[in-house]
Amino acid sequence: MKRILTLILAAILLLPLAASCGKSEPTPVSEPVRVPEKYSFKYQTINGDYSTYMYYDDSFLQGSAREYSQSLATASLALSMASFNSLEEKDYEKKNCNAVDLLEKIGYKKIDTNAFFREKPGTDTLGCVFGVKEIDGVQTVACGVRGSNYESEWASNFTIGNDVYGNYHKGFFEGSEILLESLKKYLSDNEISGEIRLWLVGYSRGGAVCNISAGIIDEAIENGENILGKDVKLTRDNFFVYCFEAPQGVCFSDSESSYPKSEKFNNIFCILNPNDVVPKLTMREFSFTRYGVEKVLFDNRNDKNYSADIEKVKYFFDVLEKSEFIGNYIISDFEMKTLSGFKIIASDSYCNWTQGLFFDDFIYSLTLWGIKNRENYVQKIEEGIREIFKGIYASGSISMSDISNALGALKREYADFNFNELLYDVSKLEKEIKTAILKVLKSFSVDVDNESVISAVEEIMRAAVRAFLHDFDISMFLSLASETNILAVVQAHRPEMTLAYMRSMDPLYTDDPVDYSMDGRYYCVESGVAGADISVYCGETEIVRFDDGSPKDVGSSVPYGNCRGLKIYLPYGEKYRIESSTGKVSVSMYDPSVFEPRSIGYKIEHTETGYRISFG
Repeated sequence: MKRILTLILAAILLLPLAASCGKSEPTPVSEPVRVPEKYSFKYQTINGDYSTYMYYDDSFLQGSAREYSQSLATASLALSMASFNSLEEKDYEKKNCNAVDLLEKIGYKKIDTNAFFREKPGTDTLGCVFGVKEIDGVQTVACGVRGSNYESEWASNFTIGNDVYGNYHKGFFEGSEILLESLKKYLSDNEISGEIRLWLVGYSRGGAVCNISAGIIDEAIENGENILGKDVKLTRDNFFVYCFEAPQGVCFSDSESSYPKSEKFNNIFCILNPNDVVPKLTMREFSFTRYGVEKVLFDNRNDKNYSADIEKVKYFFDVLEKSEFIGNYIISDFEMKTLSGFKIIASDSYCNWTQGLFFDDFIYSLTLWGIKNRENYVQKIEEGIREIFKGIYASGSISMSDISNALGALKREYADFNFNELLYDVSKLEKEIKTAILKVLKSFSVDVDNESVISAVEEIMRAAVRAFLHDFDISMFLSLASETNILAVVQAHRPEMTLAYMRSMDPLYTDDPVDYSMDGRYYCVESGVAGADISVYCGETEIVRFDDGSPKDVGSSVPYGNCRGLKIYLPYGEKYRIESSTGKVSVSMYDPSVFEPRSIGYKIEHTETGYRISFG
């Protein structure tokens, strides 16, 4: 139990600071006749500000904003990262220094920030930075939204709100109101009018606020409204929006006028890592989604060339200068866990299972069976969570030493705890988790006598227990009891990871870029027959095998396992053949451009040993 509580709490505390063949290095980029300028920039990471580089050219912003540009996306991530609060600069007036420095380097003038970017962050504030540059005769405004090291603003991230806010996550919507007012003021103060371009970027929380703001602006453009000022003219073709690893902040609607994935939002690009837990929040089960086009980074469920492509990401990630804590690439090392006697071991019920698939299942259970609904969260959890983050960041940023000290105390407290006893005593489970959480929160100066804090901790604890008792799947919790798994979870939300993906696909950074569509589509094959024999072939190559319902490793990279039935995930666009002992098999196609998966047709034939199913 000591290990479980310690590592789960480590994940909670560390995430705010985050965010098959031998390794081969990508071919370095050779110099073309005309190459964009290379610029250095600094960004905040776990234990300081680190330097790296980006390519930028004004031509990135001279096409249509409705066309995704990989090089503009990489440059947009750089500006997003520079827009984090500096960790090395102690004066809040100057914590925007990295963003100001980068905008100056790439030629933007009249650089300014809103007031919140020049003071200590509060629970419901937002920082944003602006600059303007004339490109091809058009005033082009760049805007970066702060997405890390924002201290008490973490409270806003967990402020979902109730139906008063209707279609939006309350905290992110209030952030968008600040952003839009700040942008309007910047345009007015600097007498920017007529035709303009707008380049809007953000990461994580900054990406969520950026996404909602862009959706509101696109709605205004569609309706002929000038919400940025009566003399400001902005078209969708001149409105460039790139959001990275953004939580979901707009509620799904299938009405034609407000459908978040409709064509009127096709200038908004959301770049998402399927292994990052943050974009899976606020929960899809509460009907949350994002505006615009979702560009999904590759993993083993959506990329047929995954084994080769991920090696390029590993190279770009590992060569980045970064905190020792982040380390080298380990996301592929995530393993599902189970119990063997008193020992936590790797589960043999899964092959190539990813943390993205784990969190899809975990969040589904925790939401539907634990938290249950949005109203219950607002009434019993939300205010306490706000108080917790207000207390944690009352004195400023927290450091790695703060976390190490808290976790060290927790380890000493639970050195002799009997984990097996906890598993079969729910009342003791609730008491011990509550005590552990409150002890850690107290070490961070949170008022643990506050009724809303106690209520939130108790309800979160009960939600976890309800989810566990509903599924009775201990792997949901044991998988968060592995130090490697916890570090992989934190690593997946690091901007350095997203940057490595961006560079691996960008021809400005390598002559051998990953060729991947970023549509994120994949098939899911399911069977409820627990003891089935199933093999899946792509061409003549066997890529999946279940013997009597037990998954067997056949050397492929695709994920499959026994998770509430037999499940297999396959990249879209290939032709597959299933040899099965049962005909009770379903095939669905998942597409980020639609809210729900859809069943697809397939051909089924009887064979001497069972059934042959073909699709794709």
